[in-house]
Amino acid sequence: MILLPTQKLLLLAQLSLLVESHLKLNNPVPYSKSTLQLDPLKNALPGSEQSDFPCQSKRIGGADPWIVDQENELVAGEPQTMTFDGSASHGGGSCQLSVTLDRQPTAESTFKTIASWIGGCPIDDASGGTHPWNYTIPSEVPNGKATLAWSWVSKLSGQPEFYMNCAPITVSGGADDMTEFDQLEDLFRVNLPSSECGSQLSSNLEIPNPGRYVTTIDRQALALPTGSGCAVMRPPAGTQSSTGVVSSSQNPTSSTVQASSTSTSTFKTPAVNTTTAAAVGTSLSTTYIPPTSSSVPSTLPAPYSNITSCITNGALTCNGPTQFGLCNFGKVIWQPVAPGTACENGQIVADNDDGDSTTCSPDGSLICNGSNAFGICNFGHVVFQPVAPGTTCQDGQILRKRHLGMHRRRKLGHGHHGRV
Repeated sequence: MILLPTQKLLLLAQLSLLVESHLKLNNPVPYSKSTLQLDPLKNALPGSEQSDFPCQSKRIGGADPWIVDQENELVAGEPQTMTFDGSASHGGGSCQLSVTLDRQPTAESTFKTIASWIGGCPIDDASGGTHPWNYTIPSEVPNGKATLAWSWVSKLSGQPEFYMNCAPITVSGGADDMTEFDQLEDLFRVNLPSSECGSQLSSNLEIPNPGRYVTTIDRQALALPTGSGCAVMRPPAGTQSSTGVVSSSQNPTSSTVQASSTSTSTFKTPAVNTTTAAAVGTSLSTTYIPPTSSSVPSTLPAPYSNITSCITNGALTCNGPTQFGLCNFGKVIWQPVAPGTACENGQIVADNDDGDSTTCSPDGSLICNGSNAFGICNFGHVVFQPVAPGTTCQDGQILRKRHLGMHRRRKLGHGHHGRV
């Protein structure tokens, strides 16, 4: 068939759009970044000859997929930023972050989920591109070398797809053993192959076993995967939340919540998701499953209470000055307040004993306290900390002092030339 010039241009434009619509991990720096493709994984059974699960482990031309271009040093509990290469984001979808302790993972490696985002990931509604995505390494992850994996099931890909890129990481400030890490949910795999367990097209994948740390961003067009191979990943009957599934029969000890007449409790979202909500500019709906070992003792002195029932859905409740929780379908799970704050009369307020905490707005913004201290506005309060050496805080930004000095010299120069 001979194509007319206009048809050729249209075909090239369509192919260009298809390529640009794919995404790949940019930061943390992935393994063998120069040979990492924008493509999803092959729609094939992991371990088979055709499969490149995990992590695009089979590269074009037989290139080594495990070159460490840069070691990513990550401190558990500290906010991290994830960025992507590629333009459009297929209308969002659902993403997960997972960790394996293998540095050259195979189809037999165990990936434990440390974060899930249901719908709206990693989309920028304004441009169709992607946001820098905030995350933390939770305290359950053991210290030492590991592999971080980003996986994504896009909403508007037009065909069943599963993206997965991996990066070498070294964790500090985490766990000293495997006890809590082993309790985390396994990575959810779909479309590998889609004939056995496939995502539904034009839908946000409702991950059956999203794990302990999950945020629901876009509730529109939520759909469970379909296929006989999904059966082992479905939750036990009667275990559900306001978004549907909350647990997996694969690992019931870590995430199963018993249903009741008032529905269920939920998933635990790390504190960084508050910042994520502000960065994304979307009203996030977060739910949480309590950790396997509660941070609240079995007996608490006054003014604390062991009561976990509540009445007003969505209300913030105090358990003494240092613990708070949100009422969720008649249940509340206590967690500690941020440093420098206290819980009083259903509000998070500045701790009067901490002179470094103050009020602020809007949530998620960076606040300067002079040039040498900064903080992130969190629930209307900010706790200041020193800026890094060689930097300064000015007008809500962290700037290098060298660049600031050059900027000032330019301004002085212009003023001099303007004199008569």
